[in-house]
Amino acid sequence: MAGYEEEMDDREVIMLVLVAGRGARMRVGLTLKSQNLQGKLPPELVKFPYLQEIDLSRNYLNGTIPPEWASLPLVNIVVEFNLLSGAIPAELGDLPRIERIVIQGSGFDGPIPPGIGHMTNMSDLRISDLNGNDTTSATFPPLRNLTQLKYLILRSCNMNGSLPEYRDLGDTTNLKVLLVHIDAFSAYLFACHLVTSL
Repeated sequence: MAGYEEEMDDREVIMLVLVAGRGARMRVGLTLKSQNLQGKLPPELVKFPYLQEIDLSRNYLNGTIPPEWASLPLVNIVVEFNLLSGAIPAELGDLPRIERIVIQGSGFDGPIPPGIGHMTNMSDLRISDLNGNDTTSATFPPLRNLTQLKYLILRSCNMNGSLPEYRDLGDTTNLKVLLVHIDAFSAYLFACHLVTSL
């Protein structure tokens, strides 16, 4: 299915039920990329109790991620490049199965909620361009328990203080991409010599 997704036109509207072989996981997803959609992200998606993947990227959607979505068995949320506002909902920390969150360039305010650190299945976390942070309290989020991370991008999140020592990120043997844009951090960098998998 990955090859199929790569070949799709960005403007296609897709409701997919993915089934892959006997004993494999079934995933139900909604993809509405680049459709010029307007309005708020719909809390009504909870009416689809098996919905695991939501990709509403590159639209004109506003509001915030509905807290109601925390009741879904979501594995993947992509809402990048929209007109969202407000804080990143703390309820995202209540999604135990989540593997991927992409909310780049969407207009959210910081800080990054500490509940992100409880998402132990997370393999891809991309947050950027947060607005209106109180930089006196916006510190680096706790990521020690995210041992499955392959992609970590935190860019223009208006964080301050010191970057944690690399060992404070926990087990990083799976990490392939690490991009942290320095905002108001002091000059204390990761101990990159400890990285063996990059």
